[in-house]
Amino acid sequence: MPWKHFLVNRSAELSKNVSSVLHNNDNIKRLVKSIYWVFYDQSGKEINDTLTGGAYNIPAGNDSTINPPFLYPFITSTTDSASFRVKAQFNTDGFDYKPNNEMTYIQKFYDYYAYDDGSAEAGYGLIGEGTQNALLAYKFDCKKQDTLKAIQMYFTRSLNNKSQNYFYLTIWDDNGGKPGNIIYHRKGIRPEYENGLNKFHTYYIDDTTIVLNRVFYVGWQQTTPDLLNIGFDFNRNRSSNIFYNVNGTWQNSSFEGALMIRPFFGKMITTGILPEYRKINPQVKIYPNPVNDELTIQIDKPFEYKNITISIYNLSGSLVQQSIQNNNTTINLSNLKEGMYIIRLTDKTNSLNFSCKILKQRN
Repeated sequence: MPWKHFLVNRSAELSKNVSSVLHNNDNIKRLVKSIYWVFYDQSGKEINDTLTGGAYNIPAGNDSTINPPFLYPFITSTTDSASFRVKAQFNTDGFDYKPNNEMTYIQKFYDYYAYDDGSAEAGYGLIGEGTQNALLAYKFDCKKQDTLKAIQMYFTRSLNNKSQNYFYLTIWDDNGGKPGNIIYHRKGIRPEYENGLNKFHTYYIDDTTIVLNRVFYVGWQQTTPDLLNIGFDFNRNRSSNIFYNVNGTWQNSSFEGALMIRPFFGKMITTGILPEYRKINPQVKIYPNPVNDELTIQIDKPFEYKNITISIYNLSGSLVQQSIQNNNTTINLSNLKEGMYIIRLTDKTNSLNFSCKILKQRN
């Protein structure tokens, strides 16, 4: 959510507990000697904070949910946006593979609301007889009176994409927990596909001024009975926020997940997801392509980009390999099967966001 919206009532937005799940892969009971969470203000101006969760015995093959009280208030000196890195660390026996005992999560407070984690495992939509004028609405709660500037959507590509099928971009107010009156209805909108995996397209609200406060809904009215295939994130369940209307009655979705729809507020879009004319990407060389085992990555500004996250996805969108490297590096792909993949390069400042296809071939 936007940082300024979070500050309206930060205590009401925070969970009462911080939770992590541990799984014992061994065939004997194992002791987790200590558990702690470290919170980092990514602006670097505030000291780190640590929350301790105690020690636990976990039976062989079992899960254990660690759920201590959550007390970190998210403190930073920044004013318009903020970002925090949360690292969960578990101290076990010295012979354990340490990367298995650590998880990292980035909590972002930028200028948009989002329920998804940025990655689509599937597509969602309305299809079939009777859906030509069907409505899809996604519920948000705006915590501070603010101006809606844009809606970002990620439509997943399919064999027969619907990029020529128009829809009405629509915003509703609230009527007792369901979409109410239409407050914005714009025709001539169609699915747009950006270059790269999980990259949102921005639909700007530039024909009027929309000031919102409290609950509203974002979605569309279809003009054909075809599946528009909006990105669907299985890792976040927001089915109670997804509504559809085929026959005049609003109903909740029965599918567990989160739609990849994000409303943006404020004066300007300030995240790494920028309109095309504001993107400044360096020259990236990835070779050889096709590749056997070793893939070389070079960026034309070697001192500007460090701690680059290199993610490799198969064509179904599943992450198959990931590492963090410095610039001008070589990665080993010998564990991948032959076939087509998508490689994505990002850095922690979001100033680098590069994707392309690579072909892994047999030796």
